Amino acid sequence: MTAPARGDAVARGDAVRQSLASFRREREADWKAFEALLARVEKRAPRTLSEEELLSLPLLYRSALSSLSVARATSLDSALIAYLESLSLRGYFYLYGARRGLRQRIADFFLHDWPGA
Repeated sequence: MTAPARGDAVARGDAVRQSLASFRREREADWKAFEALLARVEKRAPRTLSEEELLSLPLLYRSALSSLSVARATSLDSALIAYLESLSLRGYFYLYGARRGLRQRIADFFLHDWPGA
């Protein structure tokens, strides 16, 4: 059996680049929208978002997670994977992070956690 021709390797490389470009093109608008909403919430309060924007946050978060899963499974660009990991982490902390302030967490620790230890 002969080794694959150099042209086959080039064709496969072109297909991978085209696949990556297509993947980005199809999903990047959602990533940017999610990133923009998170930036607004991080700088200001969630009250600055409209009802529609608030409702879109979980959908955009799941979309980013799905994109991250595909990017990891297909070994896409490591910079893209890092970006999606960062975006997903920010989204996770906003959507599921602690809702209590520092004072409340400290008070709970001394009133409930410490005495129970």
